[in-house]
Amino acid sequence: METFYKVVKVDLTSCFVTGKAAVQYKVGEYVKPPEWLPPNHQVLFVFLHLKEAHDFITRVGGNLHTYECQVTNTLALPHYLDCESLSLGSIHCSVFEDFPTGTVAVQQVRLIKEIG
Repeated sequence: METFYKVVKVDLTSCFVTGKAAVQYKVGEYVKPPEWLPPNHQVLFVFLHLKEAHDFITRVGGNLHTYECQVTNTLALPHYLDCESLSLGSIHCSVFEDFPTGTVAVQQVRLIKEIG
């Protein structure tokens, strides 16, 4: 099985999205995105390479951690959504953002181990 890399907060939650759209990741257990999202946005995001995950953390800063992970079903990247509106439970496309280099959309994520 191919290895990917997930960046999360110290409590294993989504690094940007909070509130209704936040995802609580778990070591050793697959998790899915919130079901209230439209089908084409029911995805989670991981990095294809460790260097891209580390570059992302360096760029955005904060207390973020990288985990080796396994995924199910890689999917096409959807339109970039506004994180603030997602946290409030609404969906608005953002015209100002793009996904970081190396981002892959997937159906489910299972954290394996933290990478130092």
